[in-house]
Amino acid sequence: MAYQTFGEIKTFAMNMLSEEEQDQVFQQGLLSRWGTRVRDRINQWHSWMWKEGLIRLTWPGIATGGPGTAAVLYLPEDVDQILSMYPNNLSYREPVRILQRWEFDQLRPGNTIGRGIDYLVIFGYYSVKRDNPSTTQIDVEASGAGNAENLQCRIVGRDQDNDAASEVVTLDALGQATTTKTFLGGPGLDGVTRCEIVKESLSGLTDPGIVSFQSAGTELESLNADQGEVKKERRRTELYAQIGGPGTYQIAYYRRYKPLTSDSDPFLPEIPNEFADISEYGIMAQVATFRKEWESKRMYEAEFLVRMRELQAWANREPGMKRRLQVNRQWGTRTNRR
Repeated sequence: MAYQTFGEIKTFAMNMLSEEEQDQVFQQGLLSRWGTRVRDRINQWHSWMWKEGLIRLTWPGIATGGPGTAAVLYLPEDVDQILSMYPNNLSYREPVRILQRWEFDQLRPGNTIGRGIDYLVIFGYYSVKRDNPSTTQIDVEASGAGNAENLQCRIVGRDQDNDAASEVVTLDALGQATTTKTFLGGPGLDGVTRCEIVKESLSGLTDPGIVSFQSAGTELESLNADQGEVKKERRRTELYAQIGGPGTYQIAYYRRYKPLTSDSDPFLPEIPNEFADISEYGIMAQVATFRKEWESKRMYEAEFLVRMRELQAWANREPGMKRRLQVNRQWGTRTNRR
């Protein structure tokens, strides 16, 4: 069977290692790195159908200036690339045009958009889930039942003078801290762009819980420190709605996968059972590299590549096609056999 969780693929890797090697792997945190690397290699190989998702999102009416009505929304963390976007429950079916910021600026000389359609402008990755609403200091608090004292957190953005600002705060015995800097607030001003945990400060802490970053009572981001989550990455968007106005949209997208940390995290359960060995070859290549067994590494890597080409051929087969698709193992080309 295909591996359902990170815990399952981790058990497979551990069974290959001696007790001494297991200790080294644990100390260096290699299992999460190996699993994430193999999973991401498989995901990035092809536009797999399992990466496609459908979501309905609502943009609020937060004015940021510019033509029409602009609304700001930070996309959920798992939404990576938007494939299509349509207004929900509206009579017209013209898709929303999706642009990068620089493309949008070129389209509207003099702040004028030529066509009466909706535009979604996509910014880079931010480590917050909303704009900082007000110019204030940032409060940080850990909600765990254990010890979060000396946990360090970093806040990055712009200060009240609109200068670039960054500050690292250290939580006290109560799991609390407040920045000395005052960060700029207001829609679209990038007052706070990153809220993150300093990874090295997690070492030795017991049950720090959920770390919350607050601006005047509004949560900018929360991180699960218990699971080693140090930051999130989200795409910031601005919607310029010429017809529909700020509202709800149907979105087809490619999923973005988070690093593997917890045993319950899914590990590509969508792969067909007959291709479960792909993950095994990927992990075995990582273990061989760890042991510096270069010949074994080359062998596992070659088998991984062959099986990936076969999976791609399987995914590309035409619907209803009864002929068998086979990958040439030497050249990696696809051939049809009756």
